[in-house]
Amino acid sequence: GRVVLDGRVGRLTGPADQALLRRLREEADAVLVGAATVRAEGYTTLLRPEARERRRRERGSAEPLLCVVSREASLGAGSPALGEAPGPLIFLTSHGAELPEADREVTALRSPENSSGDHITLRPLIERLRSEHGVERVICEGGSTINAALLAEGVVGELFVAISPLIAREPGSPPLVAGVTA
Repeated sequence: GRVVLDGRVGRLTGPADQALLRRLREEADAVLVGAATVRAEGYTTLLRPEARERRRRERGSAEPLLCVVSREASLGAGSPALGEAPGPLIFLTSHGAELPEADREVTALRSPENSSGDHITLRPLIERLRSEHGVERVICEGGSTINAALLAEGVVGELFVAISPLIAREPGSPPLVAGVTA
């Protein structure tokens, strides 16, 4: 299977899938996503207004943390994710990455200085999300590269896959997990 159609996931999901995704987001402490997915999908707010209000009453915060994996901490100028939002944006990034200007709070959890610039090891950064931000439940909405890294590092506790009735075999569409070919 593939994870996008015409560069976006929306056409591969239906109303029931989207409702479940919104519910999973509401229960999560953090949403983990790659920079390429953020560029393609936007990621301004994570929840609808009524869910944000309910979550604020029940959990004390309007939205889960938006955590973006990006070696350069780059989303591109004008990215909706850098706009004003009810929660902070946390980059899981390399040691030397410069954080972008934003209308929302932006912070970083950085790989150790001696780590390879080509790869971000996610396990220690996720552990820091837990210890420094109280994150217990993470929902990953990443693409094939992040899925492969999380599986390889053994940090996946549960996998939710939406099965689309639409067959998508676009040559440029990435698979569910990078490195897997059909």
